[in-house]
Amino acid sequence: MLTSPEDVRTGVAEHYKEQFRKRNTRLEEMSYEWKEIYKPQENIKEEWYTEVEREIEEKEWEETLRELKTGIAPGISGISYILIKQAGKETQEVFRNFADLCLVEGRIPIKWKIAQVYPIPKDVEWGYSLNNIRPIALIETFRKVVTKVVTRRLAKVFTEKEILKGPNYAGLPGNSTEQPVHILNMIMEEAKEKSKEVWILLQDMKKAFNSVSLESLELAI
Repeated sequence: MLTSPEDVRTGVAEHYKEQFRKRNTRLEEMSYEWKEIYKPQENIKEEWYTEVEREIEEKEWEETLRELKTGIAPGISGISYILIKQAGKETQEVFRNFADLCLVEGRIPIKWKIAQVYPIPKDVEWGYSLNNIRPIALIETFRKVVTKVVTRRLAKVFTEKEILKGPNYAGLPGNSTEQPVHILNMIMEEAKEKSKEVWILLQDMKKAFNSVSLESLELAI
């Protein structure tokens, strides 16, 4: 276990340097099937998203604030959701104007890119290894409010235009994992009643999200 501040800084830097190393994706070797999947979807129109960056209306801002959970820990500034929600009408108008500026200019304050990270051990016996912790990042709450406005707008487009469908459970408001869990339970119940043999495969990909290369993510977007 490292206790010296200098050793901790060096150790953490080395760990995440390896963790987020450049991935060898070899996109040129991608199969034809995957190339077809990654190609731009012609049935999805760019104009569907024009409303995502429009100015935020007062009603929309109020609805977004109402959906915020008050028990969320704030970022480095210490500004919580409660403080934002209890601000007066004139202050809320300043908030909306500032949020609009971020959307129109496509720029955000540098301080919004700074987060406070807490390492939470996955198990009691974590062996002082960063591989056995979940880093929880506390992000500035105002940044998350603006992000939530955009997320709500995108969710509306995804739902109305049926962009996310099929096995994309729990990806949109009103959906959850309840449906696939119910389907799996029905399969097991039928197998039990009819004495059928059932094989269920559960795959846990270690650090799956950390392994996605920026090139692949950009191609998917």
